[in-house]
Amino acid sequence: MSASQPEILIAIMGPTGSGKSSFIKHLCNNVQIGHGLESCTSEVYVTPAFRLENATIRLIDTPGFDDTTRTNTEILDEICKYLDLSYRAGMKLSGLIYLHKITDNRMGGISVTNMKMFQKLCGEDALKNVVLCTTMWDLVGAQVGEAREKQLKEQFWSRMLKRGAGVMRHDGSSQSAHAIISSMLGYDLVDLQIQDELVNQHKTLLETAAGEEINKEVLKLQAKYEQELASMKQQMNEALASKDVEMQRMIEEDRELYQGKLDELKRDHEALSRQRDAEMEGLRGEITRLQDANRGGFWRQLHRLIFGR
Repeated sequence: MSASQPEILIAIMGPTGSGKSSFIKHLCNNVQIGHGLESCTSEVYVTPAFRLENATIRLIDTPGFDDTTRTNTEILDEICKYLDLSYRAGMKLSGLIYLHKITDNRMGGISVTNMKMFQKLCGEDALKNVVLCTTMWDLVGAQVGEAREKQLKEQFWSRMLKRGAGVMRHDGSSQSAHAIISSMLGYDLVDLQIQDELVNQHKTLLETAAGEEINKEVLKLQAKYEQELASMKQQMNEALASKDVEMQRMIEEDRELYQGKLDELKRDHEALSRQRDAEMEGLRGEITRLQDANRGGFWRQLHRLIFGR
């Protein structure tokens, strides 16, 4: 923590349902927790400040890259706006916590996607400020949980651990949450790779490591939907030739669905390719005004600047 930044900022990341909001609830009481199928953390949220061991702390809650209502491109864009603008205003993170459910019996697609994106956002040099935290230990037997933790350390997290990341367990209690945060209070401020890429190297999102990872998914899905549409065109020609009106209707409904998905992917690609630096620099006056605000006001106004409310 520096004299110019009296508050410690710690970002909380991880897949939907990994316990991010519940973890934060142990430290900040006025946080909503969702229990439905839809993601609770629907947008970036900065908590009110709280005190722990004579330090003033705010946590930054982030949506996972498996949101039920938005594309990964939209989520990345939102997270990057927060990280970009706060970085330009001189507000740096002290640490990042990545939450992973120990109940997951394998590293499936959602877990892998979230972990890849987390690493691309952080970069190698920031890993010394990272705590990889397993959750939901009360839902597995000790032997099973320890075996999964060992596999995570030796296989999926080994590279991050070699670069200085730490591993801790969250047992679901307030004491555990406080202990995890306490372990990070001595961390120095850190520049994330995504912040350096966007602000210092003036890259578009597509040119960043995180953007490249998202774009792989976009291009893969785009090829799949284009193939589906080509197949439907052939099916429609056959239905027209046989004058099968019902089949024509069904094919047209499917075609509209896949065309909508394809159009959404094209919008995602355009968003990744957009030149952001001029847009962010255009907000410099607003950022300067935010710097003069008290810290609570800073985050409220930053939220309003990004979301328009």
